[in-house]
Amino acid sequence: MKNNALLILAGLALAVPAGVAITADSKQSAKPSPAQEEDALTKAWSNLRQGARETWQKTVAAFDEITRKSQQDVVLASALPGAISGQELLGVPLENVKEGRVGSIADLVLGKDSRVDAIVVSDGGFLGIGNAQIPVKPSLIAVRREKNGKLRAITNLTETHLDEAAMSGAFMTRIEAMRGDFQKPEMKTVSRMIGANVVGANNQPVGTVTDLLLSPVGEAQYALVAVGGTMGVGAKQVALRVASLKFSRAGEPLKTTMTVDQLKALAPVRSVASAVGN
Repeated sequence: MKNNALLILAGLALAVPAGVAITADSKQSAKPSPAQEEDALTKAWSNLRQGARETWQKTVAAFDEITRKSQQDVVLASALPGAISGQELLGVPLENVKEGRVGSIADLVLGKDSRVDAIVVSDGGFLGIGNAQIPVKPSLIAVRREKNGKLRAITNLTETHLDEAAMSGAFMTRIEAMRGDFQKPEMKTVSRMIGANVVGANNQPVGTVTDLLLSPVGEAQYALVAVGGTMGVGAKQVALRVASLKFSRAGEPLKTTMTVDQLKALAPVRSVASAVGN
């Protein structure tokens, strides 16, 4: 892998480059319509995916090889640059350049191939009461890591957009990626997978999910799983492909075909929270 390629990946995150995500706020002779803004963001998102996917896949292939052939600690900052902690992302404020905070990221809905189909935004409500949960298309939100290491989520959506989507559905087709389907227990989301138990053959417990690692091109790539130990003490954290874990519904354990011994044979992985940063 070339270091330059990895550095490029580390600057990308989930949706579109932040510069693209806020172009509607720059001075223009004619203000674009919501449909034009979305079309521009969707095009930018597609271009990003095409440009970043090949490099990311090479990074993932190298990461898989390291974790399966070594027993040395794997530090995610260097082994998987660009990965974003799902645990860290939940609760991140969502900001509009003109208005400031308009909500926060409450969850991410995962669809086919574990891609992010929607980013669920909490609009805050009044004094925290009556928070609406609005599933927003990923192309309308850009996530990036600041120099201080913290994640920042930026959008062109205004507080009015979110309020109207929550109350009247006026922006349903432009903002919401799905209606209330994301609330069904059988829908796979980041918050439902983090903390879930993992079972292997014969439904024998093998570990617990501690975090999900999201790729720069909008996919849940790896689940960090704590294996072994007693009452969480002495457990070894390993990385499994999210696609290899079967999710049935909220509250039910995830299923893997790997045994405890196979999981323990993987290299120990340091968590994103302590390892990833720019």
